[in-house]
Amino acid sequence: MKSHNIIEISILFGCLASTCSFAAESTFKSPDNAFEFKVPDSLIRCIEEHNTYWLPTDSCMTQESVCNDNAIVCLAYPHAEYGGYNFLAAAFSASILKDANTKGKCLAITRLGPRKTDTINGIAFQTSKSVEGWAGGSIEEYTYWSFHRNQCYELSIRIAYSQFSNYESGSIKRLTAKDRQTMFGRLKRMIQTFKFL
Repeated sequence: MKSHNIIEISILFGCLASTCSFAAESTFKSPDNAFEFKVPDSLIRCIEEHNTYWLPTDSCMTQESVCNDNAIVCLAYPHAEYGGYNFLAAAFSASILKDANTKGKCLAITRLGPRKTDTINGIAFQTSKSVEGWAGGSIEEYTYWSFHRNQCYELSIRIAYSQFSNYESGSIKRLTAKDRQTMFGRLKRMIQTFKFL
């Protein structure tokens, strides 16, 4: 089971990339003191069990996990906020990719869609967005890679939802692009405030 330290509480008014606002947030610091970032207190910490699934399952799992394998930390959007919608789960993960132990390997990962370079909070990232579908659902993935002190860091946001057409008319509400953008804005707060120590 992974652990983390909450080291400070601060008040923030406004959201850097969307129209959301945060009443309070905490600071997450990695167990090895390599990095930290701000976490909206409304998010749920996912806990890995037996290297196979994450708890609580209603916020951290779908057909597969929305948390990355070997994540140092995974924080999920509360499922209850979109109960009655075709929303499945959404989460932010921070990982170190052990096999990508050189800058060339780290910045050449190609398992997702086209890449671009972006600087966020003073850190250069390679970024990629992809959408993967399965019978009855989709998952949007936004991934950010940066190489620092001989380690490849991967930050990701995954938003999963079932196909609205799978439900009887009137039985469920549609998760809109605006809803997904609100989730993305709250989850991206960790990336916007991520910094190496």
